[in-house]
Amino acid sequence: PTLRQVIKAFNDALLPMLTPIIIIGGIWTGKFTPTESAAIAALYAIILGLLVYRELTVRDLWDLLVESAGITANAIIIVAGAALFGYILAREQAAPKLASIILGITDNRYGVLFLINVFLLFVGMFMEPVSAMIILIPVFNPIIKMINVHPVHFGVMMILNLMIGLLTPPVGQVLYILSTISGMPFERIARVTALFIVPHLVVLILIVLFPELVLFLPRALFGII
Repeated sequence: PTLRQVIKAFNDALLPMLTPIIIIGGIWTGKFTPTESAAIAALYAIILGLLVYRELTVRDLWDLLVESAGITANAIIIVAGAALFGYILAREQAAPKLASIILGITDNRYGVLFLINVFLLFVGMFMEPVSAMIILIPVFNPIIKMINVHPVHFGVMMILNLMIGLLTPPVGQVLYILSTISGMPFERIARVTALFIVPHLVVLILIVLFPELVLFLPRALFGII
């Protein structure tokens, strides 16, 4: 492509490219929660489609809303089931009991982290991430302090575990959403995305063994770690 074509393509894509900036910028500055940022970005995209590029009609918008409602309903049903599972764990005090079991097995730093990661991977297969964090962070926080693990290091490790859980049957919220949007069978989606779990596990192992991979960037940017 010529320079003129590149400039034209950039100008055409400039307004849509602001969408992720709205999302990240809103969260980064603290103006919006992640959910609010997503809603504002969606509204911005609708305005672009209806008024700026005129590629959307009111009828198209209605069809999109109906389709989105169906996808959201599927996701909410999964979240509701995960919330019930979380309620059972909390009611039975499973997490504190597990913490006692872990410390009874080993007090070695890497041994404890290995057991915590195994548990988080299992929980991520069934529970919605936010519910899992609300229940488990207060339980594991004293343990990670005892074995001298930085909270940021543990936070990234926990999020990565729960993210892998989103790609893992039997619940795997991302798998159901992909299946609904693409129309592909859930089993096929699960087989294909299984390939992506391996590199995620490799990254998880590296993060556990080398905390500086996580701590270097925030320390360099903010100097507060």
